[in-house]
Amino acid sequence: MNTFVTKCPTRIDLAGGTIDLWPIWAMIEKCSTVNVAIDIFTTCEISERSDTKIIIRSPDIKKEWSFADFSELQSNTDKDFLFFKAHIQHWQPKQGFELEARSQSPVGGGLGGSSSLSVAIYKTFQKWLAVEGLDVHQMVRHCSNIEAQVLATPTGLQDYYGAASKGLHIIDFSTHGVHLETYSEHVNVFNDSVVIVYTGRSHHSGINNWGVLKKFIDKDANTTAALLKIRDVALKMRAACLKREWSMLPQLFTEDFTAREQLSQEFMSPEIAELKKISDQADAVGFKICGAGGGGCVAIWSDANKKQKIIEAIHKKSYQILDAHFL
Repeated sequence: MNTFVTKCPTRIDLAGGTIDLWPIWAMIEKCSTVNVAIDIFTTCEISERSDTKIIIRSPDIKKEWSFADFSELQSNTDKDFLFFKAHIQHWQPKQGFELEARSQSPVGGGLGGSSSLSVAIYKTFQKWLAVEGLDVHQMVRHCSNIEAQVLATPTGLQDYYGAASKGLHIIDFSTHGVHLETYSEHVNVFNDSVVIVYTGRSHHSGINNWGVLKKFIDKDANTTAALLKIRDVALKMRAACLKREWSMLPQLFTEDFTAREQLSQEFMSPEIAELKKISDQADAVGFKICGAGGGGCVAIWSDANKKQKIIEAIHKKSYQILDAHFL
């Protein structure tokens, strides 16, 4: 019985989140999103069977589903199974198999964990079924469509690109489509300077995205102004990363923070506010809320010689510091 395994990274978004949501990027000129892969992985394993039986395991939510065949699987309505069901229906497998999918990311961590898991499942089916000729853009489009179907809300694109490969990802959006550039030589500076902390509160990016998109389409002036500020910060972040002007990043984190507070009242939470206060008192120079905010993780930027001081200050308050490295 052959087995196929795929591991995909998650990511820290540096700038440009939310504007990777169609049709925002199609309606705003010159959009970019920048993120960096981290070694908090999602994993999918598929083992083929000689019969028609299908078994799906999700250790993260401690659930397992078993079906006599694909037809029986399609009739399942368990809401916890919708994610797997949509992926399996995309591939229409003719043979029985066992699938196990798991993630190291905290649930609602703002690290793109669900998108990374989508990519891991997609790539594993692609290996098993020997499907060739699909490039990264086709994979991203398929995965984002599948997840939008499951969530019944719009999904951005950057997380899927962040899961596709290691490195620093610069994703440019235009009416021509999406262009990806990946750099592997830039990651050491992030390992030297960044502490990743989980707030203990999960967030739901789909809900936040839908609220923002609706206001943008309705031409809400405050929402449009905030998105334009986020776009401008992302373009400056793009330039800073390409020029390796790392000293610019803390200021750009601050500008992004201000713009996102303007974008959504749900961006802040008591946990995030406390972590920002702790990091400021410990001489951090940059503070980045990951994902859509409201919870999840934060990335704290410091001078390399101050990083341990920040770690100790956070430990005193019992927040979870993630043992993560940039890839």
